[in-house]
Amino acid sequence: MRITLKHGIDFPRAGGIALDSAAAPPVASIALYADDYGSLRARPAVAVGDRVLAGMPVMRDRRHPEVALISPVTGRVREVRMGPRRSLQAVVVATDGAAPEALSVEASAADEAAIENIPRGQLRERLLASGLWAALRERPGDRVPPPDGHADAVLVRAMDTEPLAPDPLPLLGPAWQAFRAGLVALSRFAKHRVWVCTARRLEWPTA
Repeated sequence: MRITLKHGIDFPRAGGIALDSAAAPPVASIALYADDYGSLRARPAVAVGDRVLAGMPVMRDRRHPEVALISPVTGRVREVRMGPRRSLQAVVVATDGAAPEALSVEASAADEAAIENIPRGQLRERLLASGLWAALRERPGDRVPPPDGHADAVLVRAMDTEPLAPDPLPLLGPAWQAFRAGLVALSRFAKHRVWVCTARRLEWPTA
């Protein structure tokens, strides 16, 4: 089913974001901010000086420790920033320039049929272990869903209406099949449909 909304306007502006990943400078450090996951009551899972691997938890939700925020890089924890009343604000990880060592998370190949056959509890565990569960939001309220949550429907926002925001298709590139597999995974937690919201001008692959 397709629903088309015709209202709204695109303002033409010069400029934009270069989509050539080869032109990106090396990253010296990254920071994960608890405020970006507003409903989480985050606590640190690491201390200053700890070495972390890409894929390792650096924060966990106090109420649901299964929900974790994952370091996208390998390096050492440079700062655990605390705020008022000992609330966690951010964890900063400095990359060490070593080989991109990573923590392995068990996962099946991005095959839609295989994902449909994975037990739902096992699929949920993999989303939690990889940190992807924390990227989900409940509406209304903009809250990260509890680890045992389900949804009536799932909306995937595959567009950004901010001025000069890049289109998602060039960013997906060869990961298109993995994107489709991700939609299948999300459908396992929805009672009804998964809706993909995108700009009408974009020509998405059909297979």
